[in-house]
Amino acid sequence: MPSSPRTYEQIWDQIERTSSCWLWRGNCVKGHRYVRVVLEPHGPKRYLHRVIYEAAKGPIPKGHDINHLCGNRLCMNPDHMETLTRSEHARKEGKLDGHRVSGWQREVTHCPRGHPYDEVNTYRSAEGHRFCRACRRKDDAARSH
Repeated sequence: MPSSPRTYEQIWDQIERTSSCWLWRGNCVKGHRYVRVVLEPHGPKRYLHRVIYEAAKGPIPKGHDINHLCGNRLCMNPDHMETLTRSEHARKEGKLDGHRVSGWQREVTHCPRGHPYDEVNTYRSAEGHRFCRACRRKDDAARSH
């Protein structure tokens, strides 16, 4: 099912600006690691953090990724983003052959909504990705209403 195009006003309405991070509070496509949006009728889905970076700082060099300096993929603050080559980005995130082995995630102690990543509240997928149980319960409850 194609996504409806969003206006920049609709996008900004879904971003909560805190004293540091600008947190995306809109819907995310389940299974995707980053927020994707459609900006024009029949247009492609684009990664929102890349759209915001380009709007604020200019074009992203070919072959470069955006690195979230704050470690929060839902943060849309362009001051928390830098461009890196794909190999620099992978090295910075601690990936080896596509699998995370170390890196910034070890330093992230709370989910984007502020719940702790502790033994009780953290679910790990077979691939080793962390998920917040409190957020998952809250999201599931919101969908069921």
